[in-house]
Amino acid sequence: MVIACPGVTVGRNRTRLTDCSGHTFKIFMNDQELWSAALRQITEAWTCCAPPVVERLTELLRQVAAHKEELHSLVAASGADRLCHPCGGQCCFGGKHHVTVIDLLAYLALGAEIFTPWFDAPVCPYLGGNGCLMPPAFRPRTCIVFLCEPVLERIADDGRSSIDRLETGLARLYGDIGELLAISPASSLLLVAERTAARRGSLIDTAAIHKE
Repeated sequence: MVIACPGVTVGRNRTRLTDCSGHTFKIFMNDQELWSAALRQITEAWTCCAPPVVERLTELLRQVAAHKEELHSLVAASGADRLCHPCGGQCCFGGKHHVTVIDLLAYLALGAEIFTPWFDAPVCPYLGGNGCLMPPAFRPRTCIVFLCEPVLERIADDGRSSIDRLETGLARLYGDIGELLAISPASSLLLVAERTAARRGSLIDTAAIHKE
């Protein structure tokens, strides 16, 4: 929906958008529309990436996925599933802003099928009847590194050291990808998409993805 400035819509006439020149207008999009717009932009950006950027991004995102898989395996080995399933995803509340541009880009770079979020869900749009809609390797960094106290108590000291190492590695990798793409690695995909739509900008700087 476009909010036009006063006087643009005249009786018996259509809205004359040319009269908006020099004025501010807002485009309102719901979460599903923002998600679709972001996915479209990221897909277009990925197809336009210069080969060296594709190669570097793919390698970094493979490392990200491997770190996340290892983190998930360490936590699962502690028997955390027996706590998480009855809990019903209480740690997932407010999770819609956890997905970043980098997280969605990983699906394209690694050839994984992109899930369909449900933004009317009461807890998290990425949570289905059988748990998270995202495989562990593709879950947001915020989600994969979060451990509640009951789960953390089940993990031995050597396991905690491994978790700390993997979390540090993930932070470094996200930082490297953010620097490569000239984006904030932790910014919410939906919030960035909303700001981008308002100023008719791009989620990813074209200069960053075209560099050789």
